[in-house]
Parts: sequence; C-alpha cells; structure tokens
Amino acid sequence: MSRRLQAIRARLKGRLSSTAGFTLGEVMVTVIIVGLVAVGLTQAVGLGSHQYIKSLRTSESKVLTSTLETVIGNELRNTTKFTVQTDSGEEIDFSSDDMSTEGSGTVTQFLSVTYSNVNTPTHFASLDSDGNVLDSSQYGQVALGGTADGSDYYNLILGAGSYTTGLTARVDSVTYDSSTCLFTVTVSIGVGQDEAYSSTTFNVRALNFIHGVTTSGEEANTYTVTFDANGGSGSMSS
Repeated sequence: MSRRLQAIRARLKGRLSSTAGFTLGEVMVTVIIVGLVAVGLTQAVGLGSHQYIKSLRTSESKVLTSTLETVIGNELRNTTKFTVQTDSGEEIDFSSDDMSTEGSGTVTQFLSVTYSNVNTPTHFASLDSDGNVLDSSQYGQVALGGTADGSDYYNLILGAGSYTTGLTARVDSVTYDSSTCLFTVTVSIGVGQDEAYSSTTFNVRALNFIHGVTTSGEEANTYTVTFDANGGSGSMSS
C-alpha cells in the first residue's frame, strides 16, 4: 500500500473517530434553512385555508341568497296589506279589499302571512346573535318585526344554522309599483356585521292585487281584443 493511500486512510479514520460537533457556522446555516422552510410551509397552509374558506363562502352565499329570496318572496307574494312611501314622502296604504289604489315607492311595512302577530304590520330588520336590532347598514340575521300589545317583537325568518362560514345578511330595500304589480327586493350578503360580500335584486309579483279595480269590484277600464282568423295582428277597443 502506497504512503499516499495510507495517509488518506489515516485522515479519514481520524475524522470518523473524532468527537467534535458541528461548528457554529454549520448550526446557523441549518437553523436558517429550517426557518425558511417553516415560513414557506406556514404561508402555503394559510393560503390554502384562505382559498378553501373563500370557495366555501361563495357556494354558501348562493344558498343563503336563494333561501332568503324564497322566504321573502312567499311573504310579499301573499301579503294582503302594505304601506308605500312615495318619493315625495306621501304614504299610500294598499289593501286587497280596495284595488283601486295606485302608486309606487318604498314599502315601509306589510302584513306577513307567517310572522305577523295579531295581524299587525311588519318590517324587515337584521339582528345580531343575541337578538339585538342592528343598524340598517349592518349585516346580521334577517327578521320581521312589528309592534303588538304595545311591545316590539322580531321573528327570524331563517334559523341561525342558515348563516354558515361567518355569513350574514340584510334587506336593503323593498319597493312596489302598482303599474306592474311587482315588488322589487334588494338583499345583500355580508361577512360579520360590517363587511360586504355580495348583493342581488329580484322581483316578486303581488298575487292578491290587480289594480284599476274599484271598491265595488267593477273594473275601471275594460277592453275587447279581436284578432283575425289566422291569429295575426288585431285591434283593441275600450
């Protein structure tokens, strides 16, 4: 065996049998590398969690919006009395007992077929988890409220379980136009009480109202429509 090979062997043997640890520089480099990896993993997990919640809220907000649209639509569709405030501040009372009333504006109250107490008119409001009424600009759990026997009451139109992943809601506006017999409703979805998330507007036809009818039940205007034998254009006369 050559001297050079023996020298290499002796050097390796000495290093393997050495009890010396890592140098300070080696330890620092290792700590820095581990720290960078940990930071990267933390950011990746956080980003993945954020994207998951965002995706879940997107789908859940659609479900919440659809559910609110159904419940609110049923209430307005079947109401028999409501009050409208016009742009000039005039208040108009609509009732299915007198369909000669006409006008348009913001619905301030209406008779709910489900949530009214003792046939008292109700209005939309948002409540927090403790049942407190929130400001009109805040989001919460949508309720219908009114006054009965001198006391205010509020009934939630959806259970608390409908508001998932921190989602909340409010009814921004309800308007009515007697020329079309349509309510127009704007509902907004939020996150918490103050963060806006989405908004939707939909129409509801008032089934119990056909305007232009007098209190005696006679139509104010009647028309006769005729068409030619081939179903083409025709004429209309009053």
